[in-house]
Amino acid sequence: MIRQIKSWLPPGLKLWLRQSQRQWRDYRSGLHHDFVNRQAPHSVHPEHIRLAQPIRSNPWSANKVENLRIAIAPINGRLIAPGQVFAFWQLVPPPTTRNGYQAGRNLVGNQLGQAIGGGLCQLSGILYHLALLGGLDILERHPHSQDIYTEATRYTPLGCDAAVVFGYKDLRFRNPHPYPISFRFELSDTELVAMLCAPEPLEARQLRFKSRMENAKQIIGQVFYQLSDGSLQRISEDAYKKWQAKPDSPPHRGN
Repeated sequence: MIRQIKSWLPPGLKLWLRQSQRQWRDYRSGLHHDFVNRQAPHSVHPEHIRLAQPIRSNPWSANKVENLRIAIAPINGRLIAPGQVFAFWQLVPPPTTRNGYQAGRNLVGNQLGQAIGGGLCQLSGILYHLALLGGLDILERHPHSQDIYTEATRYTPLGCDAAVVFGYKDLRFRNPHPYPISFRFELSDTELVAMLCAPEPLEARQLRFKSRMENAKQIIGQVFYQLSDGSLQRISEDAYKKWQAKPDSPPHRGN
């Protein structure tokens, strides 16, 4: 009955309810005190870990670059103090035309389509990958429901993606180090580069990735830390549906 009532609600009201529920949970848990906000100072610390991902050319790539530029601006160089929590949607403006976002390619309802702010998941994904390499404490991360890539078009290892949907899915991690950290970015029409910066040496942790076909329609992606003794500590195991293009759909060339 509750699910049926929710289906009748206008999208704007459902979004408001979800945001209100999340804010109430953050308040009750006290987590809201730990969030980095847009008033946090900027840093000029040296980079220690760097990742680069291609931005593949397609009819939506110019819009995607503009969306990434808007989302990167409030994160770039923002200081994350020891114990503070980075929350993607606490810093990144909501994906609306009023905020300057454009239509971009996106997974909508398990189908490849378009949405305002499309392409932001590449930013959340590269941040998640850097957070793992930097040994940050992951508090919230959501995999995508489908794997829409081939090995030739994949820009991040399977299992290192991070879906973000305003009001519904966030990316959050805590800085466990005794010194502040920050992220810096370089963005062009063909590449996104992200750097994890700190005033002290920060050595990248060793990650290992494994994948296997569960059946013809599902693939499993696993991510591990490789420990100093050579053993593996599993970080995540996610099941993805293999994307099936409709017969009249153009070939997929990257998000």
